[in-house]
Amino acid sequence: MTNMSAFVRSLRRKLATLRPGDNRFNVRTHTLLAPRGLDTVPIAFRVRLVPQATRMVISLHGAADPARRHRGVFNGFNPDLADCIQVAVSDPSLQVPGDFAIAWFAGHRDFDTPALLTRAFAEMAKAWGIERTIFFGTSGGGFAALAQSHAMPGSIAVVGNPQTRIARYHAPLVNAYRAACWPGLASNAALDGVTMADCTALYGAGFRNLVVYIQSLGDRHHRRAHMLPFAAAIAGLTEADRVLFHSEFHGVHSHSLPRDAYADWLRAAVISPTATPADLLDTWHALRQRPAPPTVPRGGPAKAKAKPGQVDAAAQAAGTRLEAWLRHQFTGADAVTPAPSLPAPAKEPA
Repeated sequence: MTNMSAFVRSLRRKLATLRPGDNRFNVRTHTLLAPRGLDTVPIAFRVRLVPQATRMVISLHGAADPARRHRGVFNGFNPDLADCIQVAVSDPSLQVPGDFAIAWFAGHRDFDTPALLTRAFAEMAKAWGIERTIFFGTSGGGFAALAQSHAMPGSIAVVGNPQTRIARYHAPLVNAYRAACWPGLASNAALDGVTMADCTALYGAGFRNLVVYIQSLGDRHHRRAHMLPFAAAIAGLTEADRVLFHSEFHGVHSHSLPRDAYADWLRAAVISPTATPADLLDTWHALRQRPAPPTVPRGGPAKAKAKPGQVDAAAQAAGTRLEAWLRHQFTGADAVTPAPSLPAPAKEPA
């Protein structure tokens, strides 16, 4: 098994060398076993460090093209969140030989990825004085975001079309992961006994974080096999109000989730005055009501102007106040520069 103390020492040394802006680094792991093997694979991180920021967004990826696994797989930094620290991590189990494309950050034999990442994110929050941590992911990355947020009370998970139990995902993909990373297990259901593979049971036993669960109605598999069992597991809990389910149809009958489905939720999770469900909902609603930026047609600026009354003045003022609050919170400036659009998420198997 991996030596946690040695891992933490290596991580702290790396964190001490980071500079503002983009950083990429690997953290060594150390074994308690002999001989050395896959229990010592490094964990690769990318960090966009923003001095004095008190919010941290951690992005966890889903399925990856096997051809690029060994180069490290990361979600891109989100340009709409330039005023907070952003962390992306590559699933270390993708370094294990085998023909598989997803590992859910659930680890492999003798390598406890969930425990290592939980400690790593706690160390980052402590080192940078983070007051609020947001975990983000879609699909398999959404599974990992749910698991890691659960391990950090007070955090927020923003997840899109996530798996909630690995064994309920498409059998060929789970079979490939099990064969490569947990050889000897008799069935996919047996993963529940060797790693954190079931967020449904995890949350059904209670939780102290907040979840924004975004589900496309066009993704029938994830709605039926993952969202509904998750909702049923928490239905009788007093904490159930801390899960905000948001389902819409985006015009696509597949696993794809457009960036508009989660962009305002992520922004709201960062700038909401508190991490309570009510404040998060109010903040998200204000962001959704803000007016769209003006469009400029080809050949020159637009000549037509909006008629009086077309824009809800109260909603516009609320959105402006939120943006001004964020700018003042991190930079002390009053001016707000419009942020560019989010990058489109990577496509994954349905």
